[in-house]
Amino acid sequence: MILPVFTWQQPVLREQASPVQEFGSALKPLAANLEDTMRGAYGIGLAAPQIGISTRALFVGYEDAGIPFLFVANPEILWRSREKSLGEEACLSLPGVFGDVKRPEAIRVRYQDTEGRQRELAVDGLFARVLQHEIDHLNGILFTDYIPEAERRQGKHSAYPTV
Repeated sequence: MILPVFTWQQPVLREQASPVQEFGSALKPLAANLEDTMRGAYGIGLAAPQIGISTRALFVGYEDAGIPFLFVANPEILWRSREKSLGEEACLSLPGVFGDVKRPEAIRVRYQDTEGRQRELAVDGLFARVLQHEIDHLNGILFTDYIPEAERRQGKHSAYPTV
């Protein structure tokens, strides 16, 4: 089911999300709703808080860039590369806002799938960027938080909401 995407004004986007506790059939509707909503909004990642659910779950996928469609619960970044890259980011919760963010180029993540099985994934490039962006949502962080306020005021990026 495609659900409305919450925008930056909603307090749930600034909360620390709670861990997923129930797996299996109890979790599959959330996974399906995240996927449907992400695809319906033409996104490449969506975190549960963006649909108003403060739980540590997200969905990513963009086949054209080699990012498989993947549900992730309770992610934990185990390792970050020292090498960082600057890349333009956008967010379904900040419509029309873009900005350059420096992030580690590669990461290793531990997470659980819909059945609660623990998995690990090592990724780099755009896939790493998308996962970091979505994990930030689970911690109440928006990508604009990484852009210096002076740059936001100078208009070096698109117009920023006051958050």
